[in-house]
Amino acid sequence: MVDITMCKVDECPLRENCFRYLAKAADYQTYFVLKPEEIDKVKQTEKCNEFWPVSSEEEVEKLNQYWRD
Repeated sequence: MVDITMCKVDECPLRENCFRYLAKAADYQTYFVLKPEEIDKVKQTEKCNEFWPVSSEEEVEKLNQYWRD
């Protein structure tokens, strides 16, 4: 339950290492959306302006605790 804008782009190649995708959602959560051509660009370049890198489940949990409501 974090107070950040999250990502729900299931086809993103960066999702498994991105806190915006992996964070635990709040009951009322905000999400950003990408247009199909933006998703294609992320797939081609593996770069996203919203990417928030995390390297482990422990780091995700630590950030979840920090950003919780």
